Amino acid sequence: MGVLTAEEIIREGVQLAGVTYDPTDERPFKWLKDWLRSVTLGWPWIECEGQLLVPLLGATRVITLGGTASYATGRYIHRVLFPLLLDYGSGFEPGKVNQQAIGDMNVALTARVPTGTPDKAGYVRDYGVPGRVSILFNKLAKTNYDIQVMYQWDPAAEYVFASINTTVPWYPNDNTMKQAVAHKAAYYNDGPDAATTGTIGSDLATMLRDDKLKFGVIDQFTTHVNRQWKPR
Repeated sequence: MGVLTAEEIIREGVQLAGVTYDPTDERPFKWLKDWLRSVTLGWPWIECEGQLLVPLLGATRVITLGGTASYATGRYIHRVLFPLLLDYGSGFEPGKVNQQAIGDMNVALTARVPTGTPDKAGYVRDYGVPGRVSILFNKLAKTNYDIQVMYQWDPAAEYVFASINTTVPWYPNDNTMKQAVAHKAAYYNDGPDAATTGTIGSDLATMLRDDKLKFGVIDQFTTHVNRQWKPR
């Protein structure tokens, strides 16, 4: 998380594009909010990950969280991160619940679902309640379990314009957020083909790449990048 409020980021970002700042213009707030949501979806940022312990009651197979649910209430959840961990409550190592596509699960015919210890699960978004997801397990729980769930959520979805100006957005680099606002300001004032718009956009892409190396989670197997310092 940076240190500047959203209002400060918006004002300095607009001015960075050479545009006069207008505190009554609500568009820059939307630009910032849309950009924050976009980068949330595009990378596993540590600031946007959450975890919690949720009970899975015996003879049930569904856990609901996010939105209006009882767990992670009010959070807008993008995705559930697998594997889930299943705590047997008896001193053993937690079991893993791996992901299975909802289409491969017996969703409709619950009566035919076997009872046992779940080892697979899928999840689906509740499109009637933004941010709420339901995790569906492949077995009816034979007893009560505690399930450790990790998820990725969208802090930008929770901002409202009345409070955004005094809020410090979740993103870890203020300068990159200002650059994102500047890019949109240049786009709408100078046009998408203007040299200024192109330069600011190119610099924004470089800054975002650098932020992923500095602040994001690095998957060494796919990116071949190791952030750990090693003496020669």
